[in-house]
Amino acid sequence: MKFKQSQKFRVVVKGVSVYVTAKQIIWGIGDQISTNAAVHAAFTSLQNMKSAQNATVGLCAQYNDIDVQITVI
Repeated sequence: MKFKQSQKFRVVVKGVSVYVTAKQIIWGIGDQISTNAAVHAAFTSLQNMKSAQNATVGLCAQYNDIDVQITVI
């Protein structure tokens, strides 16, 4: 089950917090390819965890040696 493109998220990468939509995550939220890849991987994992029975609200993990926290708002 996928998030709507307008769904809002709070993303924390390397201690920096930003508020973005799903569409912005898909298109990239920064200038660094490695950061965008890590955020996109976290977003994909969060989408895979989401189901009708599971009220997933967030994920905290490490991708490509980058700590990423993503929370549904």
